[in-house]
Amino acid sequence: MNMINIVDFSTEFIVMCLYSLSLSLALFVLVQVSTRMSSIVYMWRDYWIALIALSALPLMFSILPNYTQEFSVFDFSQLQLVFNETVSTTPLITTTNQLPIQEISTIGVASVFWLCIYLTGLLYALKCLIVNIRLVHSIIKSSKNIIDTKPLINHQSYKHLTRIQKQTKIDVLLSPLAISPFVYQWRKQYLVLPESIIKDSQLSHQEINLIIEHELIHLRNRDQLMVMFSHFIACALWFNPFVKVFQKNMNWAIEAHCDSEVLIQKPHLRKIYAQTMLKILRQSATTTSNHMVAAFSMKTHRSLTMRINNIMKPINTEVKLKPKKKKLWATALSVGIVMFITQPQSFASPDSEQINMVNPVKQAKVTSKYGANNKFHQFHKGIDLGASIDTPIVAASSGVVRVSTDLLEKRKNYGTLIIIDHDDGFHSVYAHLNSRNVSAGDKVEAGQLIGHVGETGKASGPHLHLELLKDNKHVNPSDYIQF
Repeated sequence: MNMINIVDFSTEFIVMCLYSLSLSLALFVLVQVSTRMSSIVYMWRDYWIALIALSALPLMFSILPNYTQEFSVFDFSQLQLVFNETVSTTPLITTTNQLPIQEISTIGVASVFWLCIYLTGLLYALKCLIVNIRLVHSIIKSSKNIIDTKPLINHQSYKHLTRIQKQTKIDVLLSPLAISPFVYQWRKQYLVLPESIIKDSQLSHQEINLIIEHELIHLRNRDQLMVMFSHFIACALWFNPFVKVFQKNMNWAIEAHCDSEVLIQKPHLRKIYAQTMLKILRQSATTTSNHMVAAFSMKTHRSLTMRINNIMKPINTEVKLKPKKKKLWATALSVGIVMFITQPQSFASPDSEQINMVNPVKQAKVTSKYGANNKFHQFHKGIDLGASIDTPIVAASSGVVRVSTDLLEKRKNYGTLIIIDHDDGFHSVYAHLNSRNVSAGDKVEAGQLIGHVGETGKASGPHLHLELLKDNKHVNPSDYIQF
């Protein structure tokens, strides 16, 4: 990728970053309105996940371009080499060689500068994420399987925990650290409990059961995967403060939902459950590792008082939220489609009014279109115009002939070749010619004869292979020429 491509990508990328911020701001306003209408949405995990995913879509549009067009057959450095080899000293070479410098505007420089800042912030965010993941792994590694702790705990607790391990087929671990109970699921599933609450009998058998049930609900709902997903999105959107707000609210919704599910069948244990949570908070270190997992006493954006109030005076969310879930995802899908259609620049069609072009081979038949996965090419960077041998070929637009050769070294498949430099950063490539009527350095007008159709190079029959490049990127000739 050359300098022009980097500037183009950076300019599009900064637009998408601004688009992400604008969209997230609009979603944040939507949150404020929806939560005032009904506080139930605070407990709706899927609602916050959808907001996080929608905030990330604009960035995905910019970093997942049609990469097959980024690697040109004739990138600018290759064109410079061709010019030096095929054209003697002429003032036009100097102009062409200076073209990339002239086209890099102040906005382009600022865009590249922002891209550098973004990548620096991304690397730092990923580093912090990796450190926290390793911290969780170190806790798991330092913990002992319940089977190996038989001499340390009472017989009733040991029997109960081993039975849970067999029934759920997850590894129940006891950690010597002062942590909050948590679950971790990636390649393996773990339930990690602090050794002190079992060994020192800080909690009753009933309280331990409530904690374990809470964590098993996390596993069933795959909450740990949602937490990890939100962290990766937050890394990619480290510059977007609204995503962090959505993420913290999602964490609170996850915990509140689990509290609700645990107590829905045991409403008489609400007070005991709230006391259990307070005991765990007092004895646990609540380290930063708790942010990476679905933990019983995870630090959340919402206050502890709100969680206790929710435990003691719950809202019947199951009845009220179920019919709305389909509407939520339908709305999210609709917003995503609208974003895809209305996004700036990323998938915009080229401006066909920038340059007027004519069909270089009139009455020719298009035998191979531009694009991916056609009959002969994984990605066809041009259009093939089938015609008989020696059919006249005219210049698609006025410009200066940069290359006119019977055999271009390292591009022998093109056979006899002509490349014309047009205005506004356009180049047209004419390949497989039978003969040439112009030389390098000649000025040509639109519709002027430049050669004749042939089948030189690697060709399955007589045709003109036409490529069109805009700022060194392949574009579809059909967007500029009526065939």
